[in-house]
Amino acid sequence: MNYYIIVEGITEKKIYKSWIPILNPLLKSVDFVDNLKDNNFFIMSGGGYPAYLDLIDGAIDTINSINSINRLIIAVDSEDNTKEAKKTEIDDILANKTCSCEVHVIIQHFCIEAWGLGNIKIGPRNPSTQIVKDYKLLYNVLTEDPELLPPNTVLELNRAQFAYSYIKALFNDKNRQMTHSKSNPKTMMHEKYLLELIARHKKSGHIDSFNNFVSLFIAS
Repeated sequence: MNYYIIVEGITEKKIYKSWIPILNPLLKSVDFVDNLKDNNFFIMSGGGYPAYLDLIDGAIDTINSINSINRLIIAVDSEDNTKEAKKTEIDDILANKTCSCEVHVIIQHFCIEAWGLGNIKIGPRNPSTQIVKDYKLLYNVLTEDPELLPPNTVLELNRAQFAYSYIKALFNDKNRQMTHSKSNPKTMMHEKYLLELIARHKKSGHIDSFNNFVSLFIAS
């Protein structure tokens, strides 16, 4: 099974590259499409919305020409949209295109940091910093579904911006030397983190769009 994966940005590229072999140890990352042989995946980052949309045509042309790819995965944030609206947007783009392999769309609802907030072990039950105390009073992601996180109107943050600020604050509260950034998301990349997210979904049904990602790669 070979995968061609389109993601929005560098954060997703790094996290997916780490998570996918954990879900399925048979799958190995390659840096070039020409290196796809057997049980490989290639990830192309689109540099954010809407730039990643331009990659779809090129990906389909490549897939149709080499006949060695089994699945095209398109992973996008829903941002301020509903999951359904974002899925419809991508489906409309794909409607008039013909691809020789399976095509699957992953809607990261509403961003990959919202998934990351599903790890209940990243945040202390009794935070020491005021920012985390304030965030938990507004919405406690340790008990409530992170995918339902509202915007932070006090700080004028949309929900994706709030999720990013929230996860950084949780890491810093737990360990002041620990940080998370778009360019360096190593805090989320290791196996224990991924397994905590899987456990959260299995236990509570939270971060449901994350489970859609897992189901496309996990070894059967």
